[in-house]
Amino acid sequence: LLLKIELDAHSKYELKGKDVYMDLPVTPWEAALGAKVNVETPAGSVGLNIPKNMQTGKKMRLTGKGLPATDGAGDLYTVIKIVNPPDNSKAEKQWQELAKQFDFNPRA
Repeated sequence: LLLKIELDAHSKYELKGKDVYMDLPVTPWEAALGAKVNVETPAGSVGLNIPKNMQTGKKMRLTGKGLPATDGAGDLYTVIKIVNPPDNSKAEKQWQELAKQFDFNPRA
């Protein structure tokens, strides 16, 4: 007996071998200051500590939270995506005021 299993694409998760990849949207202040966020995995919700000074595109691994298999489950990789607040929001105005207090220029 031979079984062929095909998996459909998912809008949130991408499968590479036994490893699962997903984008994790975070706010600019969570990325800058660090935070603990809940991540919805295929197996349920998991708490994840985001270290401070995180950058878009960085990956964080949740060991054993990927695709289950007889030789051990794969890993789940969260890919950080910094999401800015909408224009004219209260948070945006607070960020503008905070930015005036710092002399940081990433292009200098």
